[in-house]
Amino acid sequence: MRIIKNIGLLSLALSGLFMSCEKLDELTQIDLSTDIDETTHVSITDTNELTFEGSQTLYLQSSEELNRYLSDLKDLEVKQISYKVSNYTGSDEGTMSGILTFEEVGFDLILPETNLKESSDNEIVTNIDATDEQLNQIADYLIQSQKATITLSCTTSEGPMEFDLTLIASISATAEIEKE
Repeated sequence: MRIIKNIGLLSLALSGLFMSCEKLDELTQIDLSTDIDETTHVSITDTNELTFEGSQTLYLQSSEELNRYLSDLKDLEVKQISYKVSNYTGSDEGTMSGILTFEEVGFDLILPETNLKESSDNEIVTNIDATDEQLNQIADYLIQSQKATITLSCTTSEGPMEFDLTLIASISATAEIEKE
């Protein structure tokens, strides 16, 4: 009787294992790689006031690819944070430098000094130095809240000037969806 009971328990355990494996086979992993970005227009009209502050919010759903699988994201990695300057008008010698503050995760990243005309004319994308730990913290926050707010505090030289400043987060993600 005991042997039959053990065989019955073993059969039950094996059938549960096979059903679990069958359920795993019904999931498909999709690897995604995209950028999310947000642009702020900057206008410095006074030659004595050469600073600006503002905030931008990066939303995962701003990427069509991520938005499609937003509820199915299982893993997210921020590969790089960068920025680009476009539509610059002003002195050829105008520069910008500053700080990006990620309020929700509690740290700052430094925007290196950039010649605005050169960066705009040549469509240069400038990488911002961030540690793997910082990028992981941003990724963890993004996957939880699906957005991150960034405060910009920048100093410019050689005003007046106008330009667009685009912050870019390069993202890799994995979504798991059920096979149809």
